Amino acid sequence: MTANDWLPCAEEGRAEAARYLPGIVKGILDGAAGDWQRMMRKSVHGLKRYLDLKYTVPLADKAQLVTAMFRVVTEEPTLDQHLQKLFAQQLIRLLKRKPNEKLEIQLEWKPLFRIIDMLFFGKARIPQTPLCPYLGYYFVCLARVARYYFAPGAGYEITLQMRPFLCAQHTGSLLKGQVLWTLLLPRGPDSDLHMVREIMSMWGWVVAYADWDLHWMVLLASLCRHTYRTLGPQWEEFVPELFSHVLHIIDLPVGASKIHIYGNMDNSVASPEGSPFFSLASFVHLTDSRTKVLQMVHKAAKLIIYLLRPGGGVAFTMLARIVKAVESYLHPSNGGYWTYRLSQMLASLCEYVTERVRSECGLPEGDANKLTGQDINDIAELILPLALQGLYSKSGIHVCVGVFVCL
Repeated sequence: MTANDWLPCAEEGRAEAARYLPGIVKGILDGAAGDWQRMMRKSVHGLKRYLDLKYTVPLADKAQLVTAMFRVVTEEPTLDQHLQKLFAQQLIRLLKRKPNEKLEIQLEWKPLFRIIDMLFFGKARIPQTPLCPYLGYYFVCLARVARYYFAPGAGYEITLQMRPFLCAQHTGSLLKGQVLWTLLLPRGPDSDLHMVREIMSMWGWVVAYADWDLHWMVLLASLCRHTYRTLGPQWEEFVPELFSHVLHIIDLPVGASKIHIYGNMDNSVASPEGSPFFSLASFVHLTDSRTKVLQMVHKAAKLIIYLLRPGGGVAFTMLARIVKAVESYLHPSNGGYWTYRLSQMLASLCEYVTERVRSECGLPEGDANKLTGQDINDIAELILPLALQGLYSKSGIHVCVGVFVCL
């Protein structure tokens, strides 16, 4: 049931939409043959209005539309940038995943890689070059939703393509390889964890750079979320080193030191070639209310929750140690730059516990990867005292209130 069902004449509206959709589909498929400016543009505008009214597109029609529009957007070199942006916007809406919905399609990653490479890392890019506003942003969003439909074996091909860029002696090449690998690598239950060992060996190459740590944390948290049911025991060997990086990200002061790992600058460095043209943070999702450091803390909480195994384990023990270590920093009289980070950590832990419990509701009782009621109670008992203490802090109170709502 949608909002349209509550409107007057809902049945007539759905009937009219069902008559309207075949014309949109035919216009896009016919226009994809070459008539992009007139027929396809007009039909895509019709599709936008159709989706704005919250009507659904049948899976068969959606698969045809996605295949045709993806080819035009990524493989037609003469397509106008404004049309690229228009088509990519609606393509993203079609590709957004919904529960129990899987399109029977396969998309090629190489054309998408070439476009993103040109937009963000092309050597001919200079700040004065005219570019359609936010075009790069929409291609990054397109890659984020399209990677779930890359052909089998694409993950291995992407790893081979990006590995030569990961050269410790060249900062620009290293950052390029990292962000493109993080963006394009498919995630799923069948993902292999061999790249995790590579990431752990490379992580120390760059120190105290927020973009570097942010992208690795985003990738590892996403991989863990998709593989904890199928490869959960294999993550155990990485837990100690991952938690050391979590402590690095929280960046708590020790003694009277005033040196912070991450300074107040929220910008990305640029290589001598002038790339990346945009901030590296363009490759990950940032909200208006979070800086890069807070986003790192948010993703670190996600990684921690999906590392937890039923019945306790190494991850739960180390989480308890972190909670004990940060307890004094959330004392009402001990405020500082770390207060928002720790408040964000508490809120994000609760958010992802809720997400994991909700996703595991359909699993049978006794499943080896399902958190038990006792596990959930143990997590709540860890977080609740800190949230209660944080309520009396001079800053970050609104975040701690959100923690109480979750608990």
